[in-house]
Amino acid sequence: MNIRIITATAFLLATLPALAGDGGNARSAPSVETLVKRLGHEAWAVRTDAVERLYLAGARARPALEEAAGAADPHRRRLARRLLLMIRWRIPPKMRKRIGPLWDDFEALPPRKRVRRLLELQALKEEIAVRLLERTAEIDPHSAVKQTARRILAALVSERLSVEGDRLLDEGKHEPAEARFREILALDPVNPKALYGLARSRLLQGDRDAALRFLRKAASAGFEAYVVGRLNTDGCRLLPAEDFETAETYFGLMLEIDPVNSTALYNIACSRSLQGKTDEALDFLTKSIRHGYRNFEHIRQDPDFENIREDPRFERLLRGGWRRR
Repeated sequence: MNIRIITATAFLLATLPALAGDGGNARSAPSVETLVKRLGHEAWAVRTDAVERLYLAGARARPALEEAAGAADPHRRRLARRLLLMIRWRIPPKMRKRIGPLWDDFEALPPRKRVRRLLELQALKEEIAVRLLERTAEIDPHSAVKQTARRILAALVSERLSVEGDRLLDEGKHEPAEARFREILALDPVNPKALYGLARSRLLQGDRDAALRFLRKAASAGFEAYVVGRLNTDGCRLLPAEDFETAETYFGLMLEIDPVNSTALYNIACSRSLQGKTDEALDFLTKSIRHGYRNFEHIRQDPDFENIREDPRFERLLRGGWRRR
């Protein structure tokens, strides 16, 4: 398995308790043979305790479980087979309830259906999904299934790292935030969330040129819509706080990526109106409409234009004045 994925995955699991299933030390307990016999006990609590202890025994329990998998007793046979699967795939008893039906027949499926099952697993976005994807990438005999597992694992790891990086940025911790984003780029060199995160970090530190380089790299890799959308969202969040300069920096970067972006021009018009700069607001609003922003009903009702709505030029503009050059 790719060492980068292993390193990044450790980030996901570091705060979770260590779970056995790989031959780790079991707590003081009866012998494996005794526990296997208890799999057929009539009491549910006794069977459950035996399952947990046998899982912790890991590889030591396999020979006895393999023998019990052919037992006449239905409880013992069913639980022995389930435990062999859990030990092989490192699925702790408490997690099996989340994954059971999805994984019981996984190895019996043809490669194409195993790939589909991995996509279902991806939707869980939980620790057990990460563990099973890791294990699939290690032991599945089919290369396409292994590659799919690695791809999905990288996506899950990247998503978690991205969320963590954004949180650190919000806390003003630029260095550790950038470390998270660079871990993502080690897995996916043009990941748009990571590139945007690095751009935002540099922008918050006052390095607009570096921010623009990261944004352009993401846009040139086919993620222009994502970049422009994130810039628009982050810029608009600053307007109610009256941080007009920073907001317009975001909108200006939108125009660096897309020089005729009507939404960026519209938002600058809003910013200038809120600052009481009537002439500039009308100028940017005119440019926005000329470049395709035609939601006139929204323009008339937008509270950001309260300062310019009574100006005669505002209504003339909406009635077609924007067509005059």
